[in-house]
Parts: sequence; structure tokens; C-alpha cells
Amino acid sequence: MKNQPIQLLGLGLVLAAGISVAEQASGPAALRNEIQQLKQSFEDMRRAYETRIQTLERRLDALQKPDAEKPADELEALRRDAKTAVGEKAADAEKTEAATPAKAPNVFNPRITVFGDLLARADDRKVFNEDGESVGDRIGLREVELDFRADIDPYAKGVLILAIEEESPNQFEITIEEGYATFETLPFDLHAKAGRFRTSFGQINKLHLHDLPQVNYPLPVRTFLGGEGDKQNGLAISYLGPMLNGFVPELEFQLLNGENELVLAGGDSNSPAYLGHLKLFRDVGENQFVELGASHLFGFNDENNKQATHLTGLDFLYKWKPLERGESRSFVFQSELFYFDREQPGANIHSLGAYGYGQYQFAKRWYAGIRGDWTEFPDADDRDAWSASSYLSFYSTEFLRLRIGYEHTEEDGQDPLDTIFFQLTFVFGSHPVEPYWFNK
Repeated sequence: MKNQPIQLLGLGLVLAAGISVAEQASGPAALRNEIQQLKQSFEDMRRAYETRIQTLERRLDALQKPDAEKPADELEALRRDAKTAVGEKAADAEKTEAATPAKAPNVFNPRITVFGDLLARADDRKVFNEDGESVGDRIGLREVELDFRADIDPYAKGVLILAIEEESPNQFEITIEEGYATFETLPFDLHAKAGRFRTSFGQINKLHLHDLPQVNYPLPVRTFLGGEGDKQNGLAISYLGPMLNGFVPELEFQLLNGENELVLAGGDSNSPAYLGHLKLFRDVGENQFVELGASHLFGFNDENNKQATHLTGLDFLYKWKPLERGESRSFVFQSELFYFDREQPGANIHSLGAYGYGQYQFAKRWYAGIRGDWTEFPDADDRDAWSASSYLSFYSTEFLRLRIGYEHTEEDGQDPLDTIFFQLTFVFGSHPVEPYWFNK
């Protein structure tokens, strides 16, 4: 039947809309279950439809034979039934597309998003980067990201994120921020991804620069994981378990190349690194929840695989947000603790670091927060640094954010630094789903 693709498109649109609603309304475990149920429902409907069409076609063929002795009105009735069946599904597809135009794209085309991050800063002294170039008192397009996402087939999805970063004033470099495939229909409720991705050490490392609640990453994240967090090539497998004593556990294991320049062997690595992360989620009443996490990264920091590195982290998250309609307040508190242990000739290096921030939403579009950071550096000089910052964010919509912030930093061997930031972040295109604990 030449109109058969219309019906299948309608069923696909209904499925896409259902998955979108499930993504917004469910937790991780319920989301996966609803997606599986929707996929199965779609498959059952498709098979039933194909069987019905095949039956109608056979009956039509029989009636159209020269020796057929069926009355003409029955032939006409069958034709009307077939047209009605296709017409009803096409009408349903049109209604679904009209109701959710942004959530029902062609599944074979990638969903594309562009993120822009503009940062202006004013400093009370000269600030230089590693190449000796002045980076203070200027306006810069800090980063532009191109985010591509698509369903590869019924069993896998793909993500590719390209970053155009300002490495030095007016000098930009294109890098692959992330590029991986996910597998979400594995047995035993397992979820996997393979490629290049942000590692699951703690909470805030998973966020891209433009998604941060503040202007920059906390000091210990920059010290132990990198200036923009840790992202590596590897394989990740996670398991979302059943509720235990009110907690929902999630366990993730990652096999990585071990190419982190700060704490592992970097480009000289010829041995994998291993990262494990345990997360425990629990609702506390109807409008608040807590999340506890523990992370451990193990690898080698030399090309001969004789000097081991251990990085251990603990993270805590609390969020309160009333469920009453029209309520526009929320509160988030988050903190992480880092412990670093690196073997090297002579004596091991041990370092600590921690940060904590609180953020309060006092109106529909307004967020205010403070953050405190402290870290020891992973070297033999026993240096440390601390900073205190505050910020105010305004969302005109979920696609445009303005932020002003202030930060005071003191580091051993450096003069104190006071900086005022102004940040403009914009998004256009298909907006990816934000973390469930995110600002909004």
C-alpha cells in the first residue's frame, strides 16, 4: 500500500512524543522502563498494522480477478476500510506533530544545538596564561559548542560535541569535547557507552563549561582533573539498581586510556586507568532529595607503569524545590572532597581539596549563590590556594542566561586576585535534556 509510510510515520511520531514526555516526568529507572514499554507497544502496533494491510491486500487482489464473483459493493467497502485505516493514522500523526513540533523530528536526522559562552572580566592586577599572554581585563568568546545527537538504530544512540575554544586571545582551537555511542537495551538493566566522554568523577565534572552553576570550575576540580574537567576515551558500564532502604543505587565502572595530563601519564600512557563511581539517591519528603556519591580513579603516572596514582572523591548534593503550582523557589547545596595520592621517586605526594556552594532561587528567573574552594597542589612544594565567590544569574528564557560574579583568590607565591565577571550564555537549536538536579 503506497500510503503505508504515512501510518508508520504517525506511529513513530507518537512514540517520539511519548519518549519525550517520559524523559521529562520520570526518574532514571522509570524512564528506561517507559522507553522499553513504548518501544514494545510501537512494535506490536506496527506488526498488527502490517498484518491488517496484508489481509486487505489479499482480499482486494482476490476481488479484482476476472473470475471473481464478489459483489462490487464489497470491493468498494474494502477500499473504504483501507483508506479509513490509513487516514486515521495520518490524522493522529498530524495532531501529534502539531502538539509537539519540537519533539518529533525525523529520527534519521541529528538534533543540533549551538551553545555560545561569552565572558568579560575585570581584574585588580595583571593576569597571564601559561604562555605569558595577558588574559585579564578583556571580553572574550570563551567557547562555542556544536552538539549533535541522533538515534543510530533501535539499540544505540550517538552523541558528538565539537568545541571551538579560545586558547589564547583571538586564537581558537577546534576539539572533540565528546563523541560516543550509548547502548540502552542491554540485559540485566545495564547501560553502556563507548567513545570520548566526560568521566563520572563526582558531580560537577559531568557538566560542560556553559552548564556550570557558576562562571568556572571549582579550584580542586581544575587542580586534579583539569582546567575544564576530565574527559577521556574509554568504555563505561552503569547499573541502576532497585531501591534499598529508601536509597536508589547506581554503580558505574569506566575503563579509560589514562591520558589525563595532570594526575596520570598523559600522552605517554600505555596502560588503562580505572574509574568507579557509586551514587545513592533518596527522596526526603515530597519536595526535596539528597544524593551521596563516592568515586575512585586508579592509573599510572609514568610510561613504565611503576608509579601508581589514586584519586578518591566524596560528593554530596541536596535540593529543595516545592511542588506547588506557581512556586518559583528552590535551593541547592553541593560539595565535593578530593584526596590525591601519587607515587614518585623519593616520596609520595598527598594532596587534599574541597569545595562547597549554595544556590537559592528567589524568583522565577533569578538565582543567587556563593561558593568556597580550597586545594593543595599535587606537587612537592606544599602549595595551596583558596577562593571565595558569589554570583547572580538571570534567565530570560532557558535559551539565554546573564550572570555577574565576583571572586577573591589567594594562592601561595601569588598576589591576591579580585575579579568581577560578566557572563552571557546563549543556546539555539534542539535543547538537550538537563540533569535532573539542574538549576531550573
